[in-house]
Amino acid sequence: MINLKVMRDIIAILIVISILFIIRLCERENCIMADEWTGVSSYYTDESVDPRWGGVTKSGEKFDETKPTCAVLPSQWKKLKGRKLRVTSVDTGKSVVVKVNDTGGFEKYGRSIDLSKSAFETIAPLNKGLTNVKIEVVEDGDE
Repeated sequence: MINLKVMRDIIAILIVISILFIIRLCERENCIMADEWTGVSSYYTDESVDPRWGGVTKSGEKFDETKPTCAVLPSQWKKLKGRKLRVTSVDTGKSVVVKVNDTGGFEKYGRSIDLSKSAFETIAPLNKGLTNVKIEVVEDGDE
């Protein structure tokens, strides 16, 4: 029969392995474990939306650059779709609340989020094009 100390050691090892597995999986899948993170934001406009999609966002809504919306990374979509995020420019200190309604392939350019044109110009000058941001989940979506 296995003694109690050996049993505790086995359980502790299994817990550590499980935690390491979850961390590794989240690194690979770009998980968001917290409700706040930092990154770089760019913006997109009616003209920059891929015409193959007919101007329709991942959520099915028509994209409108004048509404406070954003696109997140495809790996974040399931957790963030429909949620409201507060995006604060670290550079200017200004913030805007946006609704997640789209995804984008901007990670390869070192960006974390794409804001609609009107949302971006609320927190940074358009001619800057990029701004360092803090992103916070402020409202649950349609999960």
